[in-house]
Amino acid sequence: MKFSVILTFFIIVNTHLQSQSIVCREKIDSILKAPKGMIAAEKKREINNCIYEIQNDGFHLDEKECKYDSARLKIESALKIWEHINDTLNQANLLKYLGYLSGRLRHFALGKTQIAKAINFYKIKKSESGVAVSFYDLSRIYEFENKIDSAINLSYKALLFWRQKNNRDRIVSINNNLINLYLKIAEKKKIPSILSENSHLIAWGNVYWLQEIDFYFLAKQYYAGVKNKKESKEYQALYESKTAAEKDKGQKKYSLYDAGNCR
Repeated sequence: MKFSVILTFFIIVNTHLQSQSIVCREKIDSILKAPKGMIAAEKKREINNCIYEIQNDGFHLDEKECKYDSARLKIESALKIWEHINDTLNQANLLKYLGYLSGRLRHFALGKTQIAKAINFYKIKKSESGVAVSFYDLSRIYEFENKIDSAINLSYKALLFWRQKNNRDRIVSINNNLINLYLKIAEKKKIPSILSENSHLIAWGNVYWLQEIDFYFLAKQYYAGVKNKKESKEYQALYESKTAAEKDKGQKKYSLYDAGNCR
């Protein structure tokens, strides 16, 4: 029975190593064959970048291609290696992400369990920021489950932490999702103050391009919904201008809230 479990483990992991370099495949294969307690710290560090390659493939499949099940398989493969080398923080990071993907795939209970495990690992490592990010990903699961009030409450829990840290990117990102959530339940009265804050933060500069185009897209949606054609057209123009500028850098860019791009 034990041999069967180990064999299955190697098959799952090795399936997702095929696109990697031979050097990485050999390093990971060697690590996986070694008992957990016999792996030197130096050997663990040597394969970090190789594991990041696997999980980055998963991020790409989710964020760029919307292939959530394929992304899940990649992330699970990387997670199994972090588990084997007993890297608690990286396990937490991927469990959190798996929870979000499970929500995308409508496995809500599983996703919540995965994020609960991630939060436990973050607490062990005393990572308050990890817990805050987990609250945000948990809010996405409730959003996918159409439990919008719970999603809003969790978003505000995460937002409180990032306000204390004065992290503009995180604040803008969570504010964007709050706009998205309020639009879903037609609570338009609460949106203008969020729009104002994000507009102010973006005007300061140095906000990640994705948060900026998400904001333009959602602002356009809001103003179209309240029949303000002038503002809606202005934000549509900003969205098109920013996405075109990013596309000129070599890759198509779009808002994660844009359903026309499989979102």
